[in-house]
Amino acid sequence: DADDIALPDRFAKQFAWMESHSDCVAIGGQTIRIDPDGWPIDHWRMPTQHEEIDRWLLSGRGGGIIHPTAMIRTEAFWKVGGYDETLDASQDYDLWLKLGEIGRLANLPDVVLYYRLHLTSVTCSRQLRQALCKETALYRACKRRGIAEPLGKPTRPKSEITPQRARRQWIRAALRSGCYATARKHARILWRERPWDPLASGLFFISQIAALLLPTSLPQPISIDSI
Repeated sequence: DADDIALPDRFAKQFAWMESHSDCVAIGGQTIRIDPDGWPIDHWRMPTQHEEIDRWLLSGRGGGIIHPTAMIRTEAFWKVGGYDETLDASQDYDLWLKLGEIGRLANLPDVVLYYRLHLTSVTCSRQLRQALCKETALYRACKRRGIAEPLGKPTRPKSEITPQRARRQWIRAALRSGCYATARKHARILWRERPWDPLASGLFFISQIAALLLPTSLPQPISIDSI
């Protein structure tokens, strides 16, 4: 997407992989998720081998290849019909399922992209539609492959993710990954918005202590000028 940051050697590494693996139809890579200001939240890891990726997709988890990291063979893209516009919230998931049926998928083990999150992104604001599209794509794939039942089903959320809930998810992810300054930053914002909320107060207290006492695991903040 327009405000994600691709690392300078991303295309060279992916092109070299595709040149040496003629059966690979699409390749992605690992990412570091960042907040709107470029502060790291966590290291978002994807499986690297085709079998793992395909199993991941058939379990209904989505992902498999992180969309903005993808390099796809043009011939394979058009052979499977490209993006299905009817699956407007999960076109990439459907595409990986289709591509995995005609060739091999892969992810580099290297970080190739800084993936910027927003409180009002499609992933946050259209969870219900996204889950429905995933389910449709998964059952279509099972029918094409002659599979009676998928390995798992997409989780159907009860409601859309609010900005406050998304921020809580960022805080927890940043705490788990050791990005304590990022956690403290967003916990402070959440606490100022909801000072009466014991959960907001608790996250603020935990992130404050962690940021003061524990070493961070990723550099911060990340900007285009820093790479």
